[in-house]
Amino acid sequence: LQAGSEGQPQIKNLNPIATLMSYNLNLETLESLGWKTSWFEKTPLYNKDLYPGEPYKVTPVPGKANAVGVPLEITKLSDTQYLVETDTKQNIGFGTRNIKFSQKGTFGQPFENSYFSFVLDLPQVESVNRNNIFFEFNDYHAIILANQKNIHVTTDDLQPGLVSIQFKGSNPRRGVDYLNQLQQMFIHRSLEEKNKLAENKLRFIDSQLSGATEIGRASCRERV
Repeated sequence: LQAGSEGQPQIKNLNPIATLMSYNLNLETLESLGWKTSWFEKTPLYNKDLYPGEPYKVTPVPGKANAVGVPLEITKLSDTQYLVETDTKQNIGFGTRNIKFSQKGTFGQPFENSYFSFVLDLPQVESVNRNNIFFEFNDYHAIILANQKNIHVTTDDLQPGLVSIQFKGSNPRRGVDYLNQLQQMFIHRSLEEKNKLAENKLRFIDSQLSGATEIGRASCRERV
């Protein structure tokens, strides 16, 4: 807030480029989308993002932590059991740690060890069985930094209210869904700022009316 003319409070209009690129707005966008995990399929050339056709549903166990950015290979053993495998070297602070295990799990039951605690459920409609699939618990911080490099926001000098957003990524559907949600979060924040401005104006008017009333009363007492 900044003081305007004659003490009236004002709020600057949101800078669309700075706001859309801001860390906090992108974090709110990811949280609202609920992208806690990402599924991939190994191919000869790259890891294919399977969004939005994830083969299984992953639910973190409430109150338990899961290591982020660690690829967990999933192999379906039967209609009730699966195998989780990983052999990953991960940078932690100024050092590294090795996460390596091969452990069976039961669909619908908590899978737990020193690094993970989640429930893996079969989909309601069985999809085509895929080999070489894995998922990761997403590192929101890393995703935001990557998205800030891949998002390009421009404005039109002739139409200041017009904003153009472009996203560069390997999965067009994920990019479209992300930008649509980012846009909705930006609109919501803009409305919040407008509501704050309206509330501050009302407070200013009320304070002026209250002050004028007190002055009028004092004047009347002096005359009496």
